[in-house]
Amino acid sequence: MTEISVLLASFNGGDLLRRTLEGYVALGDPGFDWQIIVVDNASTDDTQAVLDTFKDKLPLLALYEPQAGKNRALNKGIPALTSDYVILSDNDSIPHSGFLNHWVDAFKAQPETDVFGGSITPLFDIEMPDWMLKHKPRFIELYALRENIPDGPIGADYIFGPNMAVRRSVFTKGVIFDEGVGPNGTISNYAMGSETAFCRHAADKNMTLGFAKMPTVSHIVRPNQITQEFRNKRAFRLGLGTARKHAIEGEIGPVSKNPLIKGLKAVGEPVLRYFKDLKMQSKTWVSDPLSKSEAIWNLHFFRGYQQGKKLSRQSLETQD
Repeated sequence: MTEISVLLASFNGGDLLRRTLEGYVALGDPGFDWQIIVVDNASTDDTQAVLDTFKDKLPLLALYEPQAGKNRALNKGIPALTSDYVILSDNDSIPHSGFLNHWVDAFKAQPETDVFGGSITPLFDIEMPDWMLKHKPRFIELYALRENIPDGPIGADYIFGPNMAVRRSVFTKGVIFDEGVGPNGTISNYAMGSETAFCRHAADKNMTLGFAKMPTVSHIVRPNQITQEFRNKRAFRLGLGTARKHAIEGEIGPVSKNPLIKGLKAVGEPVLRYFKDLKMQSKTWVSDPLSKSEAIWNLHFFRGYQQGKKLSRQSLETQD
């Protein structure tokens, strides 16, 4: 039995994984036994070689999941856990000093909490524009920013994948990761929201969600992740995921079976969407970078949400 376990998945992220594992080596001896499980999720790069170089430096267990899907890979690692305290992280999230000890302290300080979120700061690989560093536009959605949040209860929407933790009993009670959501290495516009779905599932089973501010990771932001293209795709995927969540919660229902209502919606809704899209596009024609950034984000979120709404309704009609 170990004091705490770390579980993460990695798909074709050998360079990122190396930096992250170096961060765990730099932690030194926390004063207790622990384990780190890395699930290679069908990587075709040097991930296996990277893992081999750390087997003598860390209490590392390397597993392999041949079918693409981050959530599937995380679920693959659950049976191998040897601790009641479990940290869930990513291959691009470098732990800060005292990380393991801070998490153990958090579990003990909040004994009623089952699922935790932890602090996350972005680590940019290239210099960022001053206006972005000052205003941090959509850094929460883009880079999983979690800072200046006090210890204590928190909602399911505010716990993010780079730094979260659970009691192992959460898994034994049937809460695992939804393999139909999240990155899988094959679909670029996947629906976001896998951690939120996990946390909502836990909350539905009357489990308690909380935040621990001391355990912190630096979330690596690569050069391609500050481009406009990346931001647009992120907004679109978040829109997809939000629509999926709303459908599950019953906020998006099937189209009426009444022929008249169905016909009116078939004609009217695309027209309304078109004009709303045009209006949102017009708001992007501004010179102020902050206003422009927010308008472009809202436009692509809207488009993703509409696509997700359409797919959800199609799914509901198929079920009928």
